[in-house]
Amino acid sequence: MLLRVNLVPQKPTAERIKRVSPLILGGLILLLCALFYLRVGHINSQINKSQKEIKIVEETAGLTDMLTSQIASMESQLATLKEKHTTLRESVRKAEGIQAEKNYYSIPLQDISTSLPTSIKCKKISFKGTNGVIDAVAINHQDIPLFISNLKDKGRYSSVEFKDVNKETVKGIDQLILRSFSQ
Repeated sequence: MLLRVNLVPQKPTAERIKRVSPLILGGLILLLCALFYLRVGHINSQINKSQKEIKIVEETAGLTDMLTSQIASMESQLATLKEKHTTLRESVRKAEGIQAEKNYYSIPLQDISTSLPTSIKCKKISFKGTNGVIDAVAINHQDIPLFISNLKDKGRYSSVEFKDVNKETVKGIDQLILRSFSQ
């Protein structure tokens, strides 16, 4: 058999392994501890980040609840305003309807009073829609055509005509009674 002879003085491998192995093992343990410490730090930072996100979500949820309640109150106010708007529109429509149906007789009455000669005395003036009727007594018959032409000259009437003329004698004076007038 062969014998091995070590000509270079070295420590045997087993002794070297015994000496180096605690150092390697200690280094590995330190490395594992460092990795564990880094992992714990990373997990803590993620926990802190998650807690901040949870706070933000909770604040947002509170804000969302507040906004939801504001939206609900605004919707109820909007519904109330819509009801008021509808009521006001209806009132305006009714008022406009009344105004549209209203006939203004002040202008025809003014035209009659300014066109009426002194010899014609009105007893009654009445209106139905756009037509008018004058009950009057004329002392001077020549003023009747003047009265008609004065009303026609105003330009507001589509037709001015007498429909009925009666002759009466009152206190010895002949009078013509004008029964109709249309505009």
